[in-house]
Amino acid sequence: MSEMQNKSVITGKISKITEKIEFDPEFLIKAVITQNMIMFAISVVLSGRRVFLDINPLTFLQVTSESLIRLGASGSGLVFEKHMWWTLLSAGYNHANLLHIVFNMLAFMSLARLIAALYGNSVMFIIYTVSTTTGFLMSALAGIPLTVGASAGICGLVGASIIFGTVSRDAIAIVVKKQTTGWIVSLIMMGLMIRGINNWAHGGGFLGGAVYAYFALKTAGIKGMGKIHLLLSGACVLATVLALGTAVF
Repeated sequence: MSEMQNKSVITGKISKITEKIEFDPEFLIKAVITQNMIMFAISVVLSGRRVFLDINPLTFLQVTSESLIRLGASGSGLVFEKHMWWTLLSAGYNHANLLHIVFNMLAFMSLARLIAALYGNSVMFIIYTVSTTTGFLMSALAGIPLTVGASAGICGLVGASIIFGTVSRDAIAIVVKKQTTGWIVSLIMMGLMIRGINNWAHGGGFLGGAVYAYFALKTAGIKGMGKIHLLLSGACVLATVLALGTAVF
């Protein structure tokens, strides 16, 4: 196959992805949840007999640190010493145990639908991807040695809803802000009460999501911004695939 044909095939695939992003509101949500489940299943298999089968729901199906590192967990040493920059994204698709992934995926499904309704599908996924990266970057800068979970990206979605409730003058903004306040209170309480919660990743994710959401709202009236967000969301899909591919293989 010639180089021109290769480029045509790649362009066609990207075009199909961006069409899905624009017109199928559940496509990205299902894709993110499915990928998280696949990564968790692989981590359980890699953990083998060392997977923790305690009856305690907080630690049931606890996977090993070694399996998480092999699948793209992030941390200060991995990022700055081993230069594994892709873990800033791949870590968001790994989870430590069954309760961890179940809680995060339920929260993601609820918030992703809200943000997609407020900002559009493409902006929602950009916010999720950007906030995942900024969350784990802040975590690495803070010296956290090993961390995983979708909560950094989820906190970015929370940040986006706060920005909408603050900046937008729509009647729905007040309702959104009140609903989101409950999420923030829950996150703060969990961060203070539960040992092992990565508050640095939560804070970095919240800031990343809030910044991009503010940008999206302020540029909403500019002609062509919809296509730009769509292209950026396609780039985020590609970056996620590359990060997870690099982590796994």
